Amino acid sequence: MTGTTGTAGTMVRTGCRPSSVATRLGQADRRARFGRLVAVAAAVLVPSALIVPTVRAHHFTGEVQLWASTVEFRDSPGGVLVTVRLVERESGESVSGFGVAVTATGGGERVGPIELQESEFAVYSGALALSPGEWEILVRTHQGNSSLPAIESAHRRALEIDASGRLVAPADEGSAAAITLAIVLPIGAVVVLLFVVLRRRRLTLGDAAEVGDASTAGDAGAPTTDDDPVAGRDSR
Repeated sequence: MTGTTGTAGTMVRTGCRPSSVATRLGQADRRARFGRLVAVAAAVLVPSALIVPTVRAHHFTGEVQLWASTVEFRDSPGGVLVTVRLVERESGESVSGFGVAVTATGGGERVGPIELQESEFAVYSGALALSPGEWEILVRTHQGNSSLPAIESAHRRALEIDASGRLVAPADEGSAAAITLAIVLPIGAVVVLLFVVLRRRRLTLGDAAEVGDASTAGDAGAPTTDDDPVAGRDSR
């Protein structure tokens, strides 16, 4: 309640007004509550974002059907570097947290099984120390340390190591290169032929234009004759 008191010459306003200290305390309390709300939201959303890529892979059947979508071999100081990308077979989505084991057999020898390590999300890699010769590589995907139920799978690949200890390119890579050349070379020949035809056409058009200009200039400079009626009248 607010009123005025005082003498005729002096007026004093009285009443209840919020102090600046109370205002600042109210603002600080609102900021604190907002900060707690943000912290709770982050605590809920961040773990969900981290586990969604792994969990959503088994929403079709309740079990993750493991599948090695790609198996690659590369030379490395430790032997042959094996890299496997793991996906869920039904959905094709990358899956993480499972296991991949690799075994090599060839020439009466057996190397492994070696457990590959997950170098990045859904990508497993490890090195096999192989001697020169032909080898059969067995890639087996399995449960690993994951708590999700998984259906295992097996994949077989072949590779060859030369006398220097390096990988020999598979025959299909050579055929792929041959197919690429068979496609690229005809296209290149057609492009060159079109370039030559267009160039000759431009040269032909340029020569024709020069001939036309020359004939026009010759007609303009030709002398008049007595048969010209204008010239005859002038001479008379």
